[in-house]
Amino acid sequence: MTYCFLLCNFCFIISQQVSAAIIINEVMANALDEDTGEFIELYNTGDEPVDVIGLKFTDGDATDIIQPFHKDGEGTIPPKGYGVILDSEYAGQYQIPATAVLLTTKNTTLGNELTTNDPIILFEEEPENPIDTYLHPFNPGNGISVEKLNPFLGDQPDNWKASRDVSGSTPGRENSHLKPPPEPSRRLVIIGPDKITEGVMEIFQTEVQTNGEKDVEWKGEVKIEVSVQSARLSVASGKPAGSLLNLKLEDGSAEFQLMATTKETIQLVAQSVSEPELKAERTIIVLAKPIITPPADVIINEIMHSPDTKAGQVEWVELYNRDSQLADLSEWLVADARKKPVFIPSGTVIPPNQFLIITKDKAKFLASFPDVENVVQIKLPGLNNTGDTVTLRSATGKKIDEVKYENAGSIRGRSLERLDPNRPSAEIQNWKWSIDLSGATPGRPNSISALISSSKPGLQITPNPFNPQITPTHIKYRAPTDTKVTIKIFDSAGKLVKTLLEKREAGGEQTISWDGRDDSNKRVPVGLYICQIIAAGGKQKTANTATATVVVAEKF
Repeated sequence: MTYCFLLCNFCFIISQQVSAAIIINEVMANALDEDTGEFIELYNTGDEPVDVIGLKFTDGDATDIIQPFHKDGEGTIPPKGYGVILDSEYAGQYQIPATAVLLTTKNTTLGNELTTNDPIILFEEEPENPIDTYLHPFNPGNGISVEKLNPFLGDQPDNWKASRDVSGSTPGRENSHLKPPPEPSRRLVIIGPDKITEGVMEIFQTEVQTNGEKDVEWKGEVKIEVSVQSARLSVASGKPAGSLLNLKLEDGSAEFQLMATTKETIQLVAQSVSEPELKAERTIIVLAKPIITPPADVIINEIMHSPDTKAGQVEWVELYNRDSQLADLSEWLVADARKKPVFIPSGTVIPPNQFLIITKDKAKFLASFPDVENVVQIKLPGLNNTGDTVTLRSATGKKIDEVKYENAGSIRGRSLERLDPNRPSAEIQNWKWSIDLSGATPGRPNSISALISSSKPGLQITPNPFNPQITPTHIKYRAPTDTKVTIKIFDSAGKLVKTLLEKREAGGEQTISWDGRDDSNKRVPVGLYICQIIAAGGKQKTANTATATVVVAEKF
């Protein structure tokens, strides 16, 4: 027994030593497409292949387990080889060599969606015993990765730099800093918004960059000019002047202000006086000053943050207009806990007392819920299964509604519904899992709605009589939301013919169909039948029942 114990421990030590050859070599936390473009590159510094499947990493918010990107893919990184941990929804935007090992995680995001402030720890069992770390994160710029300069110097602040590759990153291949630096490339840029509002002063900046970074050694004069007389330029601390402005750049950059007094499109041009080849242009759209009106009374009413992706479902959020007037949601914003806002398209409206579904894949949503009409596709932020915040803001930035939810656990394909639209969103008790048979109620009243307040069950059957050879009959029932429901069909002699539901958590107001067949799947004879509903459990001390007759007929 002692020999076996020592042998097992020896194997574990060897495993740790082999894994220690794996380092974090490159991090893309600021991808142009944050939903599909994040990655972490691993590099095997050793002389032996290393199987990284099952290794873990954390960004401080969530822990992920590494697995092959493809179902039957490899997970072993060869000596001096690369492995790239990709988002599971990776869209192929990088030119990754075929020699690189493609990896991913069981979640739809890396960590809790990487940010430029997130550290990363790679480990086997506990983060306190790391294989490697990335503890000095910084913002390298949009679409640019952070690369390790020397793979053998470890995680030191001065051993990480922004990628200088022309593509912005080098996943699965030699880091750009291991290559000879490119020839200096100097350019002049204008930094600022593409859209401004008439009558509002906006701050812009002109900057000389060399190889994509601010050239603090550059000094000189830059001429700023706008194409229309209605626009006014000024230095950042001065009053609006004319359409021409000369700026002195002492450390490679300087700020200026722009204000336009009419709604139009203008051209903004910056050009160096001493080096005319340094020239930049920007097209600026001037928007009409908005008319401030009270925001519509719209609430977040239902959230599908944990869809059954194997069944083709996608994440979505349902909004409900409690107002008696049409709600215009043009340029409203939706954000998650990371405060990354996404605009709702112009022209989006919700009729009074109606619903709107927002999702990032309209086609997939309609494949799951084909009867929903008011659906808008936006770049909806990823909703974390481990808990998140959904915030709705008006076009002016005012917070309209906000919902925080907790970890969904293993629940998939079931939405989170608002119990009472008139109670605050912050009340945890005002949110429950949908009890609808389909798992959700997009575009219609919630299955747990407090408007269904009756303590007694009820039945409504149509068509009645019905001919099963032409159409089934639909049994619309109502039961308290916290009860278990049983629905059975009996013949006129009281003999059980068909069990449609058996003690199912399916309360609320719902519809189920009967095709005129018994439990053996045989057609029942023409005649009179009795439909019975039993609602038991919950706050009910005794089971409540209701019955209704239904007639199976020949063609008539």
